[in-house]
Amino acid sequence: MHTKKYVFLGITAITAIAMLAGCSTNAGATGAPDTLTVSAVSGEKPGLDPAIASFEKKTGITVKVTYADNPQFQTTIRTQLSAGTGPDVFTVWPGNGNTAALEELAPGNFLTDLSDMDWNSKVPEQFTQVTEVNGKRLILPMAIGAYGVLYNEAAVKDAGTTVPTTWSEVLSFCDAAKSAGKVAFALGAQTVSAAQVIAMELAATLVYQADPNFQKDQDAGRTNFASSHWVEAFNKYLEMQKRGCFNKNPVGTSVDISNQMVASGDALAQAQHTARVPSVQTLAPKGAKFGFFALPATDNPDDTWMPAGAADGFAINSKAKNPEAAQQFIEWLASDSVRSDYATKTGALPALPVDGFQPTPAGAVLDQYFTDGRTATFMDQLWPNGKVTNELKVGVQNVLTGQASVADTMKAMDSVYK
Repeated sequence: MHTKKYVFLGITAITAIAMLAGCSTNAGATGAPDTLTVSAVSGEKPGLDPAIASFEKKTGITVKVTYADNPQFQTTIRTQLSAGTGPDVFTVWPGNGNTAALEELAPGNFLTDLSDMDWNSKVPEQFTQVTEVNGKRLILPMAIGAYGVLYNEAAVKDAGTTVPTTWSEVLSFCDAAKSAGKVAFALGAQTVSAAQVIAMELAATLVYQADPNFQKDQDAGRTNFASSHWVEAFNKYLEMQKRGCFNKNPVGTSVDISNQMVASGDALAQAQHTARVPSVQTLAPKGAKFGFFALPATDNPDDTWMPAGAADGFAINSKAKNPEAAQQFIEWLASDSVRSDYATKTGALPALPVDGFQPTPAGAVLDQYFTDGRTATFMDQLWPNGKVTNELKVGVQNVLTGQASVADTMKAMDSVYK
């Protein structure tokens, strides 16, 4: 049972949150009383749409939701919040890492304090740092996700190979794919959020598994990117490129194209966030089966870690036109049944654990790594500002195209980290 596997979070059996009862359709003092506006990223759509539908049926409140891909969403939401035209409820990433992350939005007083809501006692302690600012809970963490590798089972079998468990096997995996006339790892590095994934996956093992105190030492100024195994992670990324592991011109390929490649079987696999798994599966022919594994970075399988953590969250606009409806919706999202369904449909685990939850195949792999203590918190969530992540994303693109060296990228990341 999944309950047993959540012991690592220090959480006992979860008592179900009471569903909304007697909710009023008078959702707010201003604006349309029976309308709630929500903005989210596209990857949340499979989980969020059913939650919205059930909320509307339960309360009679109409929810107007808009979706956008990560880069567009991050730019738009900042503009809207600054102009006072933001939605009532919207996606906010835990911790730091981009312009729509908690640490970036909190200083602008854009977010409502959610500390008094009933679900707060169920938030795992390990997520406190990335969901609170100055002791106030500002977002509901919705799901636990990870970076790993999604693979097409039939394509792997047709190439006469198996899922790699060591770095040497990763390179052999690439060779087998080439011999079969296929791509080993579809890479849509034109999409900056996809460009960074392999670097982070390799760093989880080479940097954070090898030195669990690396983050603390970096914050204290005792180490930096340039003198760490981040250099090795980038060099191994380049080794994969030189070995022919990727499609031609990955920096000229969008993540949508790379999704189609692995869905069709033209590519064996794709380094991917668990939240993207459902979107790839919907592109595949009926009956296609997919698996998920952690990308090895050494020749010892026991070394392999995954980058993982609270993957997304939802917040209430401090200037929400319908704050009452917004609070009702956040409580709805925090209910056991909604969290469970959301996690299932997004290939994740519930950030607030649900007793008896049965994960998807991708979620089961993540769950096992959590249980074994073999995950590194998403690095960018703990970095001091979103500029570090921007330098990482652009740096990967420039390194892959030869426009910058690994040393240049490490220097740039260290500069903005300070």
